[in-house]
Amino acid sequence: MVKIFELTFSSYLPENINAYSDSLPVFIFLLGLIILLTLISSLYPAYLINKVHVVEAIKIHAADKISFGGISLRKILIVFQFVIAQAFVVLTVIMGLQLQHALNSDVGFQDDAVITLKLPYKKAEDSGKSPFLLKELLQKYPEIDQVSLGHLPMNNDQWGNNIVMQSDTGQIMVNMPFKYIEENYLDVFRMKLLAGRALKLSDTTSGILVNQKAISKFGFKSPAEAVGKTVSVNDRPTTIVGVLADFHNFNLHAPLEPLAMQISTNKGTLQNINIKLNGDPKKWHQAIASIKTEWENVYPNAPFTYQFYDERIKELYEKDYRFYKIINLSTSITILLSCLGLIGLVTLTTHQRTKEIGIRKILGSTVSGIVLLLSKDYIKLIVISILIATPIAWLAIDKWLTDFAFKIELSWWMFIIPAIVTIGVAFLAMSYQSVSAARANPVDSLRDE
Repeated sequence: MVKIFELTFSSYLPENINAYSDSLPVFIFLLGLIILLTLISSLYPAYLINKVHVVEAIKIHAADKISFGGISLRKILIVFQFVIAQAFVVLTVIMGLQLQHALNSDVGFQDDAVITLKLPYKKAEDSGKSPFLLKELLQKYPEIDQVSLGHLPMNNDQWGNNIVMQSDTGQIMVNMPFKYIEENYLDVFRMKLLAGRALKLSDTTSGILVNQKAISKFGFKSPAEAVGKTVSVNDRPTTIVGVLADFHNFNLHAPLEPLAMQISTNKGTLQNINIKLNGDPKKWHQAIASIKTEWENVYPNAPFTYQFYDERIKELYEKDYRFYKIINLSTSITILLSCLGLIGLVTLTTHQRTKEIGIRKILGSTVSGIVLLLSKDYIKLIVISILIATPIAWLAIDKWLTDFAFKIELSWWMFIIPAIVTIGVAFLAMSYQSVSAARANPVDSLRDE
């Protein structure tokens, strides 16, 4: 099982996890762990044997005599196990919904059918060659819609700067991220322009785009009011030529914030080449082959490494996915252990009540009635565990969701459906043994010692 775990979760583990030299301390630790677990697991039967008569212990007639405040230890352990299991089930469901929400939410731009390539920055990889030449070569292919250089919309790569504006009440200074872009950028990512126009090459030192959050910081009442106003960037007068609809600059963990875009001809600040492919996926293979050919013509010494941008956005949630995967594993393990314990207890109960089951069948009890008889007490305990686990899970998931600026709203069904699933799984786990006991020949049951 350890080897299977290592293969499944290899990306979560250190590369040389098995390359250790201190074998003796590891052996001593494992030996000590086995001894400790053996002693702990022996406490219950040892206490049981010393508490009741030996004959009763052998016949398992007094297994419930160990209790705390009138509640048997058996019931306490069942409730404890299923509290943990139910909490993990709820966490798994809601975390999955939140991650789907993060990936399917409207981020303010389109990321489908967009390929991005990181421009070379090493001299040995021909970084001195102009990326504008590559753009010009790619634009001739019909399977490619648009090409533009610049920072990615949702990415941590950006610059920061202050924008200063003079107003009637004094000077307003707003610090915001800057993304350097190039012509056609808005067309590649299908960004929405609320007022004004897109940036042109002539705006290199005199024009700027800002988003809705930025104009609200400056006190403008509408996007149209902001267009044409002069602000200062690096002590240089700059005109707001357009206002963009807000889009997510980082990911859904971060709130929307003011942002500015400025056109650039400096390949060092543009960093990426962004390519919008034709809408027909059947042509994408040919498009990628064409891109590779032109890349190797311009940058023969640089590796051709491309990525679809929607896949790159998923990587921004890699930490969340890893946590989600670990919770999934924990959920599977806790449900498995809980159901195994439940099967063992039902088997024990069935054995204790063999003659009772036989008498009930002779008196006319049905198979379903006997199954319900054997299961109802445990189902009650599982319902109690669900009632205990629900507020615990709600507090835990609510705390996890606070890390997202844009999150799903918790609803009752997110707790009810996992509860039904847990009860269903538990009932199925108990059913086989219960049905076998209920279908047994009552004559054999009455002869049982």
